[in-house]
Amino acid sequence: MLTIKRLDHVQICIPAGKEIEAREFYGDFIGLKEIPKPESLISNGGLWYEIGDIELHIGVEERGLEKSKRHSAFEVEDVVNCQRMLEEKGISTQDEKPIPRVKRFSFYDPFGNRIEFLEREKVQKSPLQNEKIAITEQFSRSANSYVTSTIHAKGKDLKKLVEISEVKSTDYILDVATGGGHVANALASLAASVVAFDLTEEMLKVARTFITGNGNENVEFRQGDAESMPFRDEQFEIVTCRIAPHHFPNIVQFISEAFRVLKKGGKLLLVDNVVPEDDACDHFYNEVEKRRDRSHFRAWKKSEWLQMLEQQGFEVEEWYRFEKTFQFDDWCKRMNVTDDERIDLSLYMINTSERIKHKFNIQLEDSLITSFQGESILLKATKK
Repeated sequence: MLTIKRLDHVQICIPAGKEIEAREFYGDFIGLKEIPKPESLISNGGLWYEIGDIELHIGVEERGLEKSKRHSAFEVEDVVNCQRMLEEKGISTQDEKPIPRVKRFSFYDPFGNRIEFLEREKVQKSPLQNEKIAITEQFSRSANSYVTSTIHAKGKDLKKLVEISEVKSTDYILDVATGGGHVANALASLAASVVAFDLTEEMLKVARTFITGNGNENVEFRQGDAESMPFRDEQFEIVTCRIAPHHFPNIVQFISEAFRVLKKGGKLLLVDNVVPEDDACDHFYNEVEKRRDRSHFRAWKKSEWLQMLEQQGFEVEEWYRFEKTFQFDDWCKRMNVTDDERIDLSLYMINTSERIKHKFNIQLEDSLITSFQGESILLKATKK
């Protein structure tokens, strides 16, 4: 049996030379958002528009042709097998002109309607699947606490992110690892639409309640992996990701995916906890985070972020540093740390060197840790 996943796009047709009138009608009058065509198809003429996660393709052809270009296109599983099954049933198929990362073919149904089947190339996933399981389990248990967390809901970095975002009313934004939905909520009223994207279903549920409860109706909620995003190339004007990349097992793959889905000239706005450049402090902070939260993978140095972004092709335009004070008990409770685990973690931090205790400003009261200090950075990078 064929497995159809979703409707991908619908194609209608206009006469040759009528693109200006079509753009005035579908873009200016109806208000659809035009998107770029793949380079291999530009010479065919016509226009492409997006409506949520479905596209409208407007092709060019003369009237009265026996077999029109008009068609519906469906995303399927195993497009090669689908083509084989159709041909075994005596249905003639035709391979279509290649599009990057898409395999496709077309055929006509018994009534002369043209149908296209396609399959998008899957990005190779990280082999560290246990890390993804840990992330899902951890955030499913603590989803609600992230909506109310002061650091996440009211951090200075969130205000600065909105300030430097330069969001336009026509922008399509992707918020990766949306968590409690604070970034998506803050940008929704400024943009055309926002996709709140997260690996964990429970996080999306609480984010939806939070965002829609604030009256935002232009936010779409999608579940998926930051290292293998189910979005087409150059789909978004802005990609955001706040206080999440330290959970990603393959950070380079995430940066690559963010670069891929951004339009040329698009912006990546990224916030995350970072470690000092000193290796001993780096090891200490990451060990502390890992003991508290097994979904933590690595907080990176500031220099490492700059290097990774530039190597991928981003140009870092602005960056800002923020000091963060963690209240020890609340910080542990957010990850459901047991009493025994909290005691062990506290002893590990107390018994570290005086130099490291000074660097992280570890505060004690009656021999118990009350707070310590970390840091985060906000980066604004452009896809050149």
